[in-house]
Amino acid sequence: MAAWFSTEMAASLALIALLAATLALGACLILWRGRQAQRRSLVEREAQLATQALQLEEQAQSLAAFREQFAQLGAGEVGAGRQLSRVQRELVALRNRVDELDSVQQRSAPYATAIRMAERGAGVDGVMDACGLSEAEAELLFKLHSAQRQR
Repeated sequence: MAAWFSTEMAASLALIALLAATLALGACLILWRGRQAQRRSLVEREAQLATQALQLEEQAQSLAAFREQFAQLGAGEVGAGRQLSRVQRELVALRNRVDELDSVQQRSAPYATAIRMAERGAGVDGVMDACGLSEAEAELLFKLHSAQRQR
């Protein structure tokens, strides 16, 4: 009986060893497939990171370009501000000149009226009264005007 027990025991042990080896092989296969999946996932993640790194670099370049444009706009704004100040000064000068011309025109209006009256044949006294001129001014206008008329 001892021989049979030994053979039966040896067969059982062999069967258990075979099952253990099969389980170990299955576990190794499962672990190997898990590692392969992890490697694929890692490769995909590296590709995503590389793409994101390129996008980040492009964004950094865009940001640098925007900063440069902003600096140029700021410089242009300063130049435009200077030009606006210059134009405002010129406008003030032109307004002053127009005011001066208006003043001169208002002061010379009586003389223009007196010349027209003299051309129409008004007398010295009438011109003096209507235009507020002195007798000497009225006579001078008549002399000048009559000199132009005779030519």
